[in-house]
Amino acid sequence: MNEVFKNLKFIRVDYVDYGGIIRSKAIEPSDLEDVIKLGISVPAAMMNFTTLNTLSVTRMEGYEDVMLFPDQGSLTIYDDQAIMIGDFYTKEGKPWEYDPRQELRKVLNKTDYQFKTSFEIEFYLLKDGKSIGDSSCYELKGYYDVMKLLAEIKGVLKSNGIDVIKSIKECGPSQYEFNLLPKNPLRTADEFIIFKEVSKFVSRKYGFEANFMPKPFPEVAGSGLHLNFSIWKEGKNITLEEEGMNFLAGVLHHAKALTLISAPTINSYKRLNAFKRKIRVPGTWVPTKIIYGYNNRSSIIRIPQARSKDEERFEFRLPDPSVNPYLLLVAFIIAGLDGISRQMRPPNPVNEDVFFDDKFDSVPLTFEGALREFESSRLRELLGKVGDQFLSVKKQELEDSLLDVTDWEWKVYRDI
Repeated sequence: MNEVFKNLKFIRVDYVDYGGIIRSKAIEPSDLEDVIKLGISVPAAMMNFTTLNTLSVTRMEGYEDVMLFPDQGSLTIYDDQAIMIGDFYTKEGKPWEYDPRQELRKVLNKTDYQFKTSFEIEFYLLKDGKSIGDSSCYELKGYYDVMKLLAEIKGVLKSNGIDVIKSIKECGPSQYEFNLLPKNPLRTADEFIIFKEVSKFVSRKYGFEANFMPKPFPEVAGSGLHLNFSIWKEGKNITLEEEGMNFLAGVLHHAKALTLISAPTINSYKRLNAFKRKIRVPGTWVPTKIIYGYNNRSSIIRIPQARSKDEERFEFRLPDPSVNPYLLLVAFIIAGLDGISRQMRPPNPVNEDVFFDDKFDSVPLTFEGALREFESSRLRELLGKVGDQFLSVKKQELEDSLLDVTDWEWKVYRDI
């Protein structure tokens, strides 16, 4: 057995289901060679569990098994354990068409364009379910209690080839952000999953919880997952050239349908509605208007200031950390490529604050509204079976939520 694996107690082979939950099967290091050759059987229905662990009605025939094969390039080691992200195949050895990771790979292999992508990952560090202190954006005291924890997360990532461009204290109390180096979309999605796992394990070691809810607390900033995206052709960055702007137009055209994939949980819409407080809560800056602008944080797509041609990019500001990153990236790319193939043209850029400006069209601001937009969309058709299965899971999640009595209802209606 490879020397790397001798001190490991077990290896987890991970995948992400349609509910955005990271699931895995653990194997003994001594079994890895066999698993690489033969895979691990997983019930196909496992992809269709909601975040509440209920199973959505599925069109998959029966409840057959599919085979999960670890991607050796995703190997990540932390202490005495390792993570490998898997791909699903049928028993006949074909890529499973319900696997968003396989679909992302297929789309990338079929296009003549190349993409460089990276995530800005926001999250909270909690103690006993509560935020720590009252530090605000960039404030030094926000680091006092967690500096070793953050340094260890960064160290584990670096030792596994994941480069952190910067990490900052974000605007919410005990909220932080890690920005990762641009990579190809498949690796970007993998690194987000690895980041979530590593940060959760390291945080528990220090007595904290790494929390990736879009809106864990009503009065302070929610957590986003901004996607930085550039388009390349024949070694040249064409993001702000004609084809790149066609791509941008496609994303704006499909923005309402993209919302369910970018903001896939009921809690996501608490983040998207934060602007309605009419009081600028520091750090909310969550755009909902279907526009783009140069360095405009109130637009769903911002074109940041670039120091060079190679740094030109789009920043898609709608997503949050509850996404399935493979599904998000494949949907974003398909939307953009549809814009190129149909030679769509974007509207003029908007460079002023439009948070409270009703003259611009908005993405859906409710989970139900986002479901309706996605269900009737061309984007769902373009996504094929992964789009249908995702919709099925999200419908089940909505149905489950209608059976729950929330703390808000108890507080408001208790004395009625």
